[in-house]
Parts: sequence; structure tokens; C-alpha cells
Amino acid sequence: MNSFQGTITSLAGSNTISLVKVLVKDTSVSALFINNSEQALFSEGQKVRVIFKETEVIMAKGDVSNISLQNKFSGKVTAIETSKVLSKIEIDSQIGNVQSIITSNAVKQLDIKVGDAVHAMVKTNEILLAHD
Repeated sequence: MNSFQGTITSLAGSNTISLVKVLVKDTSVSALFINNSEQALFSEGQKVRVIFKETEVIMAKGDVSNISLQNKFSGKVTAIETSKVLSKIEIDSQIGNVQSIITSNAVKQLDIKVGDAVHAMVKTNEILLAHD
């Protein structure tokens, strides 16, 4: 699991679903939070853990400015572990060390190598929040 400490900067939405913005280092991370309770579980200024699975990290090289994904973490590939089917890629990004698991075929298609500049991206609904 990828896990980073951050601070909630805003919450927008209704009682049941909110778009939560969390500042991790100097980067804003977006998460959707579904609340089935009458009680507010998160508030602005609160410290939280931003968590997402390695398998939810989409990898890209080149321009990603015209993609609807809000959570884009740019960095350099620091390590690649390859097996026959899957590969684990480590990226030194602006939020810290992000790990991605994608198919080994995708690594070949994107020609990802250690030292390459890449973008790790995560859909807003794949971000989990936890009390820190």
C-alpha cells in the first residue's frame, strides 16, 4: 500500500458524499469520501493518511495535461522488479516514494526504465482516507 500523511484543506459536497482535498507535502490530492453517518468524520485542518493500492496507480510517460485524472504525481523511476506477468515500479515523486504494479507488457510498451521521468496517476475514487 502507498501511504502518505497529509492535512485536509477542503471538503465540498453533501452530507453523504464529499470531495476532499488533502495537502501532501506541497501537492494537493483529491479523494471522494462517502459518509453513511449523520456525524462528520473529517474536518478542515485535520491530519489524515492518504492511502492507495499499488495496483490502482496508472503509469504514463510524456504529456498528461489532457487527462481527467486529478491525482498526478510526477517523478523518476528508481527501481523496477519484473516478473513474467507483473512489474513493480518505484517512483521518487513530489509526495514521496510511490509504488505501482502494472503488467510487464505495459512496462515494455511504455519503455519504462530506471531513471525515466514518469507520471503516477490515481483516480479520485481510489484514494482512501484514514485518521492519522
